[in-house]
Amino acid sequence: QDRIKNLETQLKNQTTPQLEGLLYEDKLIEVLQKDFPHDKFIHTGKGGDILHQIMLDNKTIGLIIYECKRVSHWQSAHAEQAANAKLQRKADYAILVTSSTKKGGGGFFVEKGVIVVHPGGVIALVNVLRDQLLKIAQFKLNQAQREEAIEKTSEYLRGPEFKNSLDIVIRKTIEMYDDLMKEYQDHHKNWIKRYDCLKIVYSNST
Repeated sequence: QDRIKNLETQLKNQTTPQLEGLLYEDKLIEVLQKDFPHDKFIHTGKGGDILHQIMLDNKTIGLIIYECKRVSHWQSAHAEQAANAKLQRKADYAILVTSSTKKGGGGFFVEKGVIVVHPGGVIALVNVLRDQLLKIAQFKLNQAQREEAIEKTSEYLRGPEFKNSLDIVIRKTIEMYDDLMKEYQDHHKNWIKRYDCLKIVYSNST
């Protein structure tokens, strides 16, 4: 019963064990390593919780840093922290993974040059950024052209087309986990009912 109450609370807060897990560095890096097995990851614990080196032909062609914040209320200081880590690490992108959001921000927005995203949309976002960095590397652009291409990508991310698309991904992800947890609760009730029936049968048999 305590477990079910906990799940219900998480659903009300739009977070479930799977999604909530991505707010922790060790779980996020585990998922990233599974989805992008050819890249390299470093769990620093500071200056960007996770460093994601995008690899092409055994060469690092891009860097994404991640900060994970499991907080109930939005704090712009977290975005500033990620922005500083981005400068310190000379990263192409900084992603702040958090279930909190500022007013009107939704599950995805850009703050101080940092991409802020709900855990339900982080993997979809990383796929987009990673593909873009791979394409930039394949075009063999010079440094100025590379920086311009990355800035154009950032502009696109800030636009309504991408934001609306990612917000849909996040909403659908939450809905699917909502359905999963409801199914879990229904099964749990049935298991308790069957257990009680079996207990009666066993007692009578004895």
